[in-house]
Parts: sequence; structure tokens; C-alpha cells
Amino acid sequence: MLQARYNEIQKEVSAYIKKIGYSPDTVPFVPISGWHGDNMLEGSAKMPWFKGWKVTKDKKENSGMTIMDALDNIDPPKRPSDKPLRLPLQDVYKIGGTISDRSPNFIRFFVECNVSNLAEQLLNSQPVEKCHCQQLAR
Repeated sequence: MLQARYNEIQKEVSAYIKKIGYSPDTVPFVPISGWHGDNMLEGSAKMPWFKGWKVTKDKKENSGMTIMDALDNIDPPKRPSDKPLRLPLQDVYKIGGTISDRSPNFIRFFVECNVSNLAEQLLNSQPVEKCHCQQLAR
């Protein structure tokens, strides 16, 4: 029964992954039980039908038994360090009650972890609009 449900979910998710433009061959499918810890850190004897997962990425084949092996298999994203710093806008506060070109605004950005020399990048960047960096808070 567990294997039939696993195969059903794998088939549906594979179809969705393919529909949105990714290859299902690059995605590891691992049956787990978070409640009992099956196939989380160690292979489970309760699922003898599961022989492990195999994925092929960039002509390289990886395999494993657990969800931890699958998470360790994820490649970190490439950061474009040669391009200008871009920060996702989190919020804009209008100060002064009225919206005009001269009313001061407070803009808060969300900064990802491990962005080194942020203050230097902010001060040396070429803004589209004239702005002033008043404070960098952690």
C-alpha cells in the first residue's frame, strides 16, 4: 500500500515538474515518515521496496537513500557577483502625510544572508533616483 501511494505521488509530481519546464530526472524522490523518522537520516527497514534514489545532473549521476542525502545533493545557486547589487524592496513608508515629489520616503529592503561588504556596495552603487543611506541595521 505504501509503495502504491508513493508511485502515485511520484507520477503526479513528475508530471507537474515536467509541465513547468524542469526535468524529473534531476529531482530525487524519497518516501519519508517525519512522524517515525523513516528515511530521514538513515535508511528505513520499514520500506524494503525503496532501493534509493538516483538523479542525473550535468552528466553526473548522484544517488542516496535518505532525505538528508537528497538535501546534500542540492547545488547552491550561482550569485552574479560581477553585476550591480539588487535588493528586493520590502516596504515604503510615506513621511509627512501627503504624497508629493518632495515628501521624504523611508524605504526598507530585505538583504539576503552572506552578502559581504553591503555598506561599500550601497555607497558605491549608481542609484536610479537620488537617495541617501542613513542607517544600516541588523
